Amino acid sequence: MSLPGPASVLPGLIAAAGLPAVVRVERLGGDGLDNRLHLVVLAGGRKVLLRQNKQPRKPPAPKAAFLAANGVGAPALLAASERGDVLVDFVEGRTLAEVLRLGAADVPVWQAVGRAFAAVHAVGFPAHLHGEFRPDGLELTPGDPVERLRAELAGTRSWVRAHRPALLPLLPVVEAALDRHADAVRAERPCLVHGDVNLFNVIISPDRATLIDWDYPGVRQPLDELSAFQEHAYLHGAELPPAFWTGYGRTVPAHLLLLHRVVGCLGWLASEDWAEWAADDGLSAESMTRVGDWRDLLLAWIDRLPTLVEHLDFRHSVST
Repeated sequence: MSLPGPASVLPGLIAAAGLPAVVRVERLGGDGLDNRLHLVVLAGGRKVLLRQNKQPRKPPAPKAAFLAANGVGAPALLAASERGDVLVDFVEGRTLAEVLRLGAADVPVWQAVGRAFAAVHAVGFPAHLHGEFRPDGLELTPGDPVERLRAELAGTRSWVRAHRPALLPLLPVVEAALDRHADAVRAERPCLVHGDVNLFNVIISPDRATLIDWDYPGVRQPLDELSAFQEHAYLHGAELPPAFWTGYGRTVPAHLLLLHRVVGCLGWLASEDWAEWAADDGLSAESMTRVGDWRDLLLAWIDRLPTLVEHLDFRHSVST
C-alpha cells in the first residue's frame, strides 16, 4: 500500500494543530525501517516532523497524552490523521548512531542518554505486570517475569535446533541460571519502556538526549530494555560506559543484565523481523545492508554462549 504524499495530508494536520503556513517540506532519508519522514518548516522558522508509518494505524492520542502527562521527554504530538499519520515536534540534533560513528560520544553524551532512560523508567508499575499500548490505551497483563523469560527462552528452541544446534545443550544452563536468580529478577519493578531503543531513535542535542519514535512503548522489567540497549550499542561497536550508568542514576547487576540479554538476543534472532524485512521491497539498499550486518553481529555474539554462561553467576554490578 502506497503512502499518501505530504501535500495531501499536511493541510489537515497543520490546520488541526493551529500552526502557521508551511514554507518548505523536505524528505528525510532517515534510518528508520518502519516510517517515512518529512521535515516541515513553518512560517517563522519553527520545524515540525511528519511521520507516516507504512501500515495505517489509529491516531495515537491516548498514548501521546500518557507520555506527556508523565514527562518522559517524548516529542509532543501536534496532530494526527485518521490513518495515523502524525505531526510532532522536530528534535534538533544528531542520532546517537551518528555521534558514535563520529567518535563524539563523550562522557556528557552518555550521561545525557542515561538520564533520558531514567526519566522513562521512572514511570513505575506494580509488580508482575507487563503490557503494551493498544490503539485505545494501555493493556496490562499480570504475570510472573521469571515465567515470561522462561517462555521466551523456550520459544527459541526450534530456531536454535535449526540454526545453532551446538548451542541447544546450553538452553537448560540458561534456564537454570534464571531459576537461581529468580528472586532478583522479580525484585526489579516493572516500568514504562520505549520499546525500540536502537541508536537511531536517540537524538543528541547540546543540552539533552531525547528518545524519539515512540511507536512501541509498553510495560516491562527495566532490565529488558537496558539489555536491549546494551545490545544495540554492541551493534554499533560500543559498550555502555560508566557515564551511562551515572546518568541513569544506579547500577544494575551484571549477571542479571547478561541473563536478560541472552534471552533477548535469542528471541530477536528467532523472531519474524528478519523475514519481514527481507520481504519489504520498500527498504533501501542501505537499510537492508544494515539489517544484514545486525543479524551477523547477533549471531557472532550468541556463538559466544559457551563462554557467556560462565558469567551468569558473577554477583557484581556494572562498574561505574
